[in-house]
Amino acid sequence: MVSAVSGGSGSKTDFNFSIKTEEFLHLLLTELQNQDPLEPMSNSEMMAQVSDLTSLQMTTDLGTSISGLSNQNSVLLASSLLSRQVEFVDSAGTTQTARVSDVRVGQDQKVFLGLENGSTIELGSITRLMQ
Repeated sequence: MVSAVSGGSGSKTDFNFSIKTEEFLHLLLTELQNQDPLEPMSNSEMMAQVSDLTSLQMTTDLGTSISGLSNQNSVLLASSLLSRQVEFVDSAGTTQTARVSDVRVGQDQKVFLGLENGSTIELGSITRLMQ
């Protein structure tokens, strides 16, 4: 997925880019077959298109790798909180404290902490570590 962020309003728009190399080559071949014979595509234009596809694919792969590393980092951080007393803000906005008993990763890759009192909180809701 490729994300674009607009500068002024701070809004974020997600674009799904899912063209495969075979599909791109098919489009390129179709373009070559239907080009104007009096003004054919130059080799440099064709190489530029192939280069653009390769660059876009590498950027997408890099984004996926960075996202995976970020999630691993969050799990590692959460595991360091096991048996620690934490202060957190619950869903009602109340500050509470509890001891972390386990770490869970949701289907959406969010990291959750299971607490000894039976509740579950998101890693980001912790406001303070206690002794």
